[in-house]
Amino acid sequence: MKKPSSLARMSLATRAIHGSKLHPFRGPVSVPIAQTSTYRFADSKDAVRYAKGDPDVYVYTRYHNPTVREAEDRLALMMNAEKAQLFASGMAAITSAILSVVKAGDEIISTPALYGGTYRFFRDILPGHGIAVKYVNPDSLETIPQIASEKTRVVYFETPTNPTLGIVDIAALVAATRQAERQHKTKIITIIDNTFAT
Repeated sequence: MKKPSSLARMSLATRAIHGSKLHPFRGPVSVPIAQTSTYRFADSKDAVRYAKGDPDVYVYTRYHNPTVREAEDRLALMMNAEKAQLFASGMAAITSAILSVVKAGDEIISTPALYGGTYRFFRDILPGHGIAVKYVNPDSLETIPQIASEKTRVVYFETPTNPTLGIVDIAALVAATRQAERQHKTKIITIIDNTFAT
């Protein structure tokens, strides 16, 4: 989402309250809540626009709707991010993030202290799809370049960890991951689950 220069000067509170459009509509002061599961196309042109990926044409709430889109836009604006994506659950977000980056034959490096659902996803689901998971002790992050290989695509961790509240040194982990990238001549995405801190 490209921010006009006037938005760049807005405070965090103003961004949260107003979003990217200071006066997006007449009528209700708050963004209306879309409570439908499906949408009707206005005409066949809407169907064509939807088929071409137009984000302003809605068809099914599970894909997106105006309320969720407004929340995503405001989060992105508040975080000075290009885009934000909301999910129905943390595991949906984690699964989508991981599977958007890895494929059969790839590897993930993770710290071992993980939310139970994530641990089971790594232990039980990913290996069945040909994706290996290796673990690094958070007290030995400097070993990431040795653990990594040309097949490593993701370094994943939680901080604070769930449920033990262990802290991972983010700067050290990212530095070790960048070193692994250089050493193995591959791109490695760093993913952090920061649930407890948010």
